[in-house]
Amino acid sequence: MQCPSCGAEVPDDAQFCIECGASLRPAATGATTSLPRWGATLVRCGVCGADNPERATYCVRCGAMLKGAVAIPGPGDTDRLVGPPALPAPAPARPWRRSARGDIAGLAILLIGIGVLLLVRMPFWPGILFVIGVSSFVSEASRGRIFQGIGSVLWLFGIAILFLLPRLWWPGLLVLIGLSVLLGMIQRSLARP
Repeated sequence: MQCPSCGAEVPDDAQFCIECGASLRPAATGATTSLPRWGATLVRCGVCGADNPERATYCVRCGAMLKGAVAIPGPGDTDRLVGPPALPAPAPARPWRRSARGDIAGLAILLIGIGVLLLVRMPFWPGILFVIGVSSFVSEASRGRIFQGIGSVLWLFGIAILFLLPRLWWPGLLVLIGLSVLLGMIQRSLARP
C-alpha cells in the first residue's frame, strides 16, 4: 500500500504513514495482516507501544512522531516521571476533643437539678426535662455549638410544658416543629458569607 499524501510504501494495516504521518483510510475489506519485519531492529512507539520499522519517522498505529517522542511511562515506571514533585499530604485533622469544663458544668447542673427535683414536690417528667434541657444547653454552648444547644432547650422545655398542659399536646407539637424550622433557617442564614 502507498501513502496518498507522499507516495511512501507503508504496511497494508497501517493507519498512518510512516514517512509523513498522514492519516490513511482504513482498509474496507480484507484480513488484517501483521506488520512485516524489515530488519532485526524495530522502533517501539513511546506513545502506543507498537513496533515500527527502523526507518519509520511516524508510528503506523497512532501517528505519533517516533524520533524524539516522549515515552509515556507505564503504571510501574514512576521513577521515570518528569515534573514537579507531588504536593505533600495534608496534615491530619485534629481529633475532636470534648470541652471538659462544659461537660463538668453540664453534669453539675444535671445533678443539682435532680437533687432539687427530689426535694420539691413537682411532677417528675416536666422537671427532669427542664433540668436536662439546661444541662444540654450548657454542654453544647461550651463547645461553641450555640444553635444545637438552643434547639435542645426548645424541644425539652416545649415537651415539659406540654406534659403540664396535656390538652395542648398536638398544637404544641406543631408549634415546636415550626420553631425548629425557624431556628434552622436563622442558623443557615448566619452561616452564609
